[in-house]
Formats: sequence, structure tokens, C-alpha cells
Amino acid sequence: LTPLAVGQERSVNLVNDVLSRDRQLVMVGSKNPELDLPGPEDIYGVGVAGIVARMLKMPDGTLRILVQGGQRVRIDEFTSEDPYLVARIHAEPDVTEPSAELEALTRHVQNTFSQIIEGVPYLPEELQIAVANIDDPVVLGYMIAGSLRIKTEEKQELLEEVDAGKRLRKLSEMLAREVEVLELGSKIQSQVQSEMDKTQREYFLRQQLKAIQEELGEADESQVEIGELIGLTNVSVSKTLCQLSEEGLIERRGRVIVLRGVGQLQEMVGYAGMEVAQTSASRTSAIGALNDAVTPALPRGNPDPHKARNGAEHEGA
Repeated sequence: LTPLAVGQERSVNLVNDVLSRDRQLVMVGSKNPELDLPGPEDIYGVGVAGIVARMLKMPDGTLRILVQGGQRVRIDEFTSEDPYLVARIHAEPDVTEPSAELEALTRHVQNTFSQIIEGVPYLPEELQIAVANIDDPVVLGYMIAGSLRIKTEEKQELLEEVDAGKRLRKLSEMLAREVEVLELGSKIQSQVQSEMDKTQREYFLRQQLKAIQEELGEADESQVEIGELIGLTNVSVSKTLCQLSEEGLIERRGRVIVLRGVGQLQEMVGYAGMEVAQTSASRTSAIGALNDAVTPALPRGNPDPHKARNGAEHEGA
């Protein structure tokens, strides 16, 4: 039994009429599904005769019917289009010639379709059991063709083929294509999952490293390097000032540093500047680092380096 939704007014009238008679009708596909009212030239010439087994009326006026499919039929001519399409038809029975090739095709189609069922979520597992127990190539072909989500044109091609062996061969080609698509999809999914796992693993390792650094009290790498450079600069300047004081080139008068022997002092400052520059590399200039570090290097120094410089120049004059 196949469930069908009936919504067009002329189709609703058709179902109501056949229910009052023998319940028989012919189902054919439309060449253009976008058409609301396809004419004789818009539908395929081969369809399936069926019997309406059950009908349910919906609140919106549409119908839900269960149809029992029968034999294949071909339309000879249309005799009426109002209130619905009426045509003369004749049956086209299937042609089956038992052979070893047909048996091999039947088994091959069964196995391939079972493989597809395992990889396609919309096909129930019960269908795999049903297909495995069907030996009739005609019934097998129709069941599989009706279960697959293939194009309408491909289903129509299978329906119009009267030779059961040729139909199974065409179906086998379609199934092989489906298997290839499933394998490609599985490969893509595996690659995506691998990339996701790699990203998650890298993130997890970064978080672990961060937690370890915080536990050990380690600061950021750049902050540690800058702190080391500042410390080296302060030590270098302090050593220079101590050396100048020991040689009598500077003396402290209250909060003012008085300089003596400016020439020697320039040599000492130049030496200290080169040492600072070599330590801090491209991150700071020698003079900038020296000027920034002078104030914190003196225990009782003048907080304003400009005043100290002015005092020194005045003393030298």
C-alpha cells in the first residue's frame, strides 16, 4: 500500500467517483511538477493501475488515500479532460526469461541494496530483511526502485522497461552510483571529523599549557623578556653611577647630583649606553633606556632628571 495526498479539485472529484464504483484508477507521473493542472501532453504515457483501499478526508478539503498498486499500463488516447482526465489504456505485462544471468543480477542487486540500507538513514532496517527474502526479479526491482530517492525521470525509465533483466541491470547501475556517493560522503565526513579532532586537541593542549604556567607562576613570555631587560638596564646604570662616585666625578648635594670632569663622564655614559643597547637590542634605544632608569637607580636621587641636568650645567659653568 502506498499513501498519497490528493489536493487538486479535479483529483478529489476523481477519487470520490471511483469510490462509488469499482475503486480503480490509473496513476501517472507529471513531466513538470510545477504545473498545477497538467494536461495530456504534460504527463508520461506509462503509469500504474491501482485500487483505492482507504480514504480519509482532511479538514481543509484534501484527501489522504492508500492505494494498492497493480500492473503497468500504457495510455492509448485521452477521451475527456473535464471534470478530470479520462483515457483508454492497455496493460503492458513484464517479460521474464529465467537464466543464470538474471539470478546473478537479482543477488547482486539484493547485496548492493543491503549495503545502501546500512549507510542511508531514511531506509528502515526491516526493508533489508524484506529484500533479502524476495526472489522474484520483477517484485524486487519495483520495491527497490520505489524505496530509493532517485530522480523521477530515472524511476519512470525503470517503470517503462518491460524486460525484468534489463530493468535490474539499469537498477544495478543506479545502485552502484548511490554506493559511490555514500562512500565519498563518508570520506568527506571522516576528513571533517579529523580536522575537528585536531583543532579540539590543539585547543585542549593550549589550555593545559596555560594551566601549567599559571600553576608554576610563570608570566607571559614577552613580559618575562621585557622584565629581564629592564632589570639589566637598572643594574648597568647603577654600576656606572657607583663607578663615577668612586672616581670623584660626581657628588650629591642634597637632592642634586653635581658632575665633575664632563669629558670623562661622557665616555662613561657612552660605555653604559652601549651596554644597555646591546642588552635591550631593538626594543629600546640606549639613551632612552638610560634616562628612564636613572631615577630609580639612585636611593636619594632627584625625581626630576631635568633639574639635575640644569644643576650640573650650572656647576660646570
